[in-house]
Amino acid sequence: MISEKSGKENTVNLFWTGGWDSTFRLMQIIFEEKRKVQPYYIIDLSRSSWEIEIKTMNDIKSLLVSDYPKKSELMEPVMIFNKNDISIDEEVSEAWKSIRNKRHIGNQYIWLASFIKKTGIKNMEMSIVNSDDCESNSPSLIAYLQDERITSAEKAIFKYFSLPVKNLTKSDMYEITKSRNWLEILKNTWFCHHPLPHPFKMGVPCGVCNPCRVAVEEGFGHKIPVLNRVAGKWVKAVWNSNLLKKLR
Repeated sequence: MISEKSGKENTVNLFWTGGWDSTFRLMQIIFEEKRKVQPYYIIDLSRSSWEIEIKTMNDIKSLLVSDYPKKSELMEPVMIFNKNDISIDEEVSEAWKSIRNKRHIGNQYIWLASFIKKTGIKNMEMSIVNSDDCESNSPSLIAYLQDERITSAEKAIFKYFSLPVKNLTKSDMYEITKSRNWLEILKNTWFCHHPLPHPFKMGVPCGVCNPCRVAVEEGFGHKIPVLNRVAGKWVKAVWNSNLLKKLR
């Protein structure tokens, strides 16, 4: 799926975090669609991963400049904003609360949608993917955004985004990535929200946060140190236990 043209002709606006999903979409845009891309990144200072995410994006851009100089020219400089500077929109916030009363939904969608609404950016792409079978057996976010299921609350938030990879799972992306020879680029992506200290790196995946658990469930656990991966599974299981839920 190709998004509609933005204000800058033939340029795709893309939320990019240096993660697998958004980097995969970036590869599609510059390699297959041969279009310019304007990446946007919003710093969330409550997540200790933001410095690693910025470094990851810089590293990926450097790799593209080195190995694919012509393709790298299709990337505009990343536009960076601070989450704390975003004025939360009341309609968006109320819609999020309505959804949250029924099921889990990340609070990032409040400020991302508010950002788009306030700035008036057209056709901003967000790389939300479908879900492989996972431990939780709970429906993926995409399942709730299908035409036959979507509610007014979901529409109030997600009408601000284009979702070009919503029909793909991470496994689908992996197979496409292999066939297009993008693995050398995609293997540099980052996903953990709360990295742990490491003597020789900026940090290593914690194994506990939601992105880490999703990575394990969808076959990407090899990027998490074994000890963190195993410990994270048990910590998450205890945290989600009925007993602890009653105590919280």
